[in-house]
Amino acid sequence: MGKRVVRHGLTIERPPPATIPTKHLTTAFSCGVLSIKAEQKLLEKHASAPSAASSRSQQQIFNRFREEFNNERPHEALALATPAAVYQPSPRPFPTKLPPLEYPDHFETRYVSYSGGIRWKSAWVHVSITCAGQYLGLEAVDNQIWNVYFGPLRLGRLSEQHMRIQDEHGSLWRHNKKQKL
Repeated sequence: MGKRVVRHGLTIERPPPATIPTKHLTTAFSCGVLSIKAEQKLLEKHASAPSAASSRSQQQIFNRFREEFNNERPHEALALATPAAVYQPSPRPFPTKLPPLEYPDHFETRYVSYSGGIRWKSAWVHVSITCAGQYLGLEAVDNQIWNVYFGPLRLGRLSEQHMRIQDEHGSLWRHNKKQKL
C-alpha cells in the first residue's frame, strides 16, 4: 500500500486466510480465471507484443487498448456494461497536500532516512525504503520491545535485543532469509 494512501488515513484490512478447499476454488473461480486469461491475451495482442519502435508509439498503442477496454468492450463482471458506464468519481476530495503524521504524546518518533532506516539507541535499524522521508511512531510495549507505526498502520515490533523490526509472527526478515526469534 502506498505511503500516500496511508497518510490519507486509509488502512489495510486483511481478511482471514481462505478456508475453501482448493477443488472448490477451482470450480468457483474458473469463469473468473478464464476472463482474466482472455483479458491478458487481449492486452498482449494489442499492447505489448510486438513492442513499438518508440515509447511514444507504444503509449499510443496502450491508449487505444485502454479506450477499447474501458469504453467499448462489455465486461461480464459488470453485467455486460463497460467500465466507463459504471464509473463514478469519489465524492471525497483527495487533498493535494498531506497533513503531517501525528502520534500520541507517549510515542517516540523517528525520521526515516532516505536509505530506509532510523537511529535507535545509537544503532542503525532498517525499516523500509518505502517510509523514507517520513516520521514513524514507536510505542513501548514491554522491556526493549516497541510497536512501530507509520501513521495508523502498525509495521511490526522493534526488538532492541536484535535491533531489527519483526513482523506480527515474530519473524525477522534479513537478506531474504526468515529467522525466528
